[in-house]
Amino acid sequence: MGIADEVDCNYSRDAFNLLIPLSVESELHTAIILDFFAFLASVAAHAKLNGFSGQKLARMVGWYCFDIKSSPNGFIDGYSNWEK
Repeated sequence: MGIADEVDCNYSRDAFNLLIPLSVESELHTAIILDFFAFLASVAAHAKLNGFSGQKLARMVGWYCFDIKSSPNGFIDGYSNWEK
């Protein structure tokens, strides 16, 4: 999935919803991904109320999605885990 796929969709407003199902194995995975991003959009939309800046939200989501463990080496260990 890349730029050519986006062009084929004419950069439609619902391109995300059109392309994600093509890149996952089942309807259940599609539903999980779309629901997760809807949740993130909701949290981001209420950032002033809930205190989650873009950076804080991205960090929290990254730690959750990539199962990052806190370590004394911070970025270096996080990058090493990501490479695995």
